[in-house]
Amino acid sequence: MTGFREELAHSGNVPLHICVDDNANPDVDVVGQLSALLDQSARWGSFAVRHPDAGILASKCLPSNLPELKELSIINSPNVTSVLYLSAEMPRLRALVINDVTLCLGDVMISQLSRLDLRRLRLSSPDAWKVVSILENCSSLETVTLMDVFGRDVALELSERQKPLMSRLRELEVSETASTSVLQWIQAPSLQKMKLTTTSRPLPLQDLQEAFSSVEDLEITDFSASMPALRSILLATSNVSRLHVRHQDFHDSFALVPDLVLQHRTWTNLSDLTLHGVFSIGQLRNVVQTHRNTLKRVGVHCLDLGLGFDSLRKEYDEHEEALEWMHHHVDFRVDHTEYVMRGDRCRTFVDQRKGRTINCSLYGCPKFPIANDQ
Repeated sequence: MTGFREELAHSGNVPLHICVDDNANPDVDVVGQLSALLDQSARWGSFAVRHPDAGILASKCLPSNLPELKELSIINSPNVTSVLYLSAEMPRLRALVINDVTLCLGDVMISQLSRLDLRRLRLSSPDAWKVVSILENCSSLETVTLMDVFGRDVALELSERQKPLMSRLRELEVSETASTSVLQWIQAPSLQKMKLTTTSRPLPLQDLQEAFSSVEDLEITDFSASMPALRSILLATSNVSRLHVRHQDFHDSFALVPDLVLQHRTWTNLSDLTLHGVFSIGQLRNVVQTHRNTLKRVGVHCLDLGLGFDSLRKEYDEHEEALEWMHHHVDFRVDHTEYVMRGDRCRTFVDQRKGRTINCSLYGCPKFPIANDQ
């Protein structure tokens, strides 16, 4: 500890970038070293904690006044209870990342955020509304990630509030039931990339019209939504050039999503399309033909290339003819998902034509003759 204080005394006025990692030397007195840095808070440029007790460490050792702090990252271990009390003046903060804690917000002064990343937070209703206030007041935000943040009570009220204009927002990722209500709430005329992920049925989305017409990159994963909600999202992102629709459970209602996508409309700029759970390869071929002037890459899941007893796909001859046609007209790829059925390593299905059982997984997928990347 003496050596640490001596080095600190001879460090001059250079900015301090502080990182606490759970993999660091266990003999180091983390709290003691952080306490020694408190009187140097004016020099703190960044502060990052990745630790099972990240919330507690930050609550104890984070100064209340951080005039030069630009990055703050508090990442707790998942499924470990840790409470973060955050109350500080951080007028120059540009990036705020908080994951897996019970968050209690005091007086937090931030107004220049460009990146906000909040994941799996436990929030009281008053603290949730403080997060909403941060989103409303930080017009400089460029990247926002909200994963399992808002409760249903807050989500239901968001649509009644005045929509904040996020004119600089370029990337948005939202997931879990209530967080998807953010789509109905914000205005983001410059949004370019949107990622929607959820494992539960989200709140119904009203007609978004062309609210996200600037989006070029749309990724939907495990989005077991109602058809009207998905239709609203697809209509609201009419200018996408990259559309990826992925999921892991081929037995849930999400299996209807690819058909909805394929029947949706013509995207004038579509160049990269990936769909998991395609019932008709022939129908996918029609989409490729429709977008032949722009489409460069098409991806399906390897399970889409086999035919089970309960399949709704077309006859084998047409199925394989369509595969061969696409193989020669676009960069045709086959994706894999190791845990394609939740909790199982592989998915088993029957290839009726060849009379064999096929196990498909990330490391043991059969080689289909038309799949050029197998």
